[in-house]
Amino acid sequence: MSQFEVSSSAYESSEASSESILHDGGQRKRAMNKAYKSYSNAEAARRSLGSAVFSDEETEEGIFHQEVLYSIQRWFSANGWPGGAYPIRIPDSLRSGVTKQGSESKSKGGSSDANNIRKDLKTIYEMVVHLAGRPIPGIPPNGSLPANLTERVKQIYWQHSTMLTFIRNQGGCVASVKPEYLMEPKDYKHWKWLQEVEDASGDVDAAIQKRTVPNEDEAMLADAIFEAISKRAWADGLLQM
Repeated sequence: MSQFEVSSSAYESSEASSESILHDGGQRKRAMNKAYKSYSNAEAARRSLGSAVFSDEETEEGIFHQEVLYSIQRWFSANGWPGGAYPIRIPDSLRSGVTKQGSESKSKGGSSDANNIRKDLKTIYEMVVHLAGRPIPGIPPNGSLPANLTERVKQIYWQHSTMLTFIRNQGGCVASVKPEYLMEPKDYKHWKWLQEVEDASGDVDAAIQKRTVPNEDEAMLADAIFEAISKRAWADGLLQM
């Protein structure tokens, strides 16, 4: 009887182990299918966007473009600002400078800390004014942004659009650079969502109340593709200044 119990126990242990292996194998297969689908979607998006996307850094073309980007960063960090050098990282510094400058300008008005922060922050508009030798019509270099997300995103879009028109009027070739590509990722997502809502119903306020969180895979894909597009847009725009 004791031998049967040992044998039965060994069988049950083996069966449980097999089920665990099958379960783990199924999870791995689903994870691989999920990763392959995301990769395929990303590659399809890259191909459809063509030269608007910054090349993959692991390719020969991507290495060349990255070296060009580093050269742009060094030159504009040293020569692009009034008052001396100001280190930047493309696209992060130029995108966030607009948003942070706007938010900081509304923070506790007259404190010395707030004033020091504002002095340390620089925007792309300051760079354009410095290099062009004239102001951008309608855009104060250190202007504030609305606190409301929708109004802020619309204001940023208008400012970037006005800046690109100004550069074009000075002879710059920026037809491939869209204003929304110069936004922060979260602002870009909100802008695209606003366009979809306005095209579908036009009732933005009602849509905000019903807004849902995007699918995780789609959000990750959008982030990866947007970063590549934004980096290329900023590089192309700066080369025309």
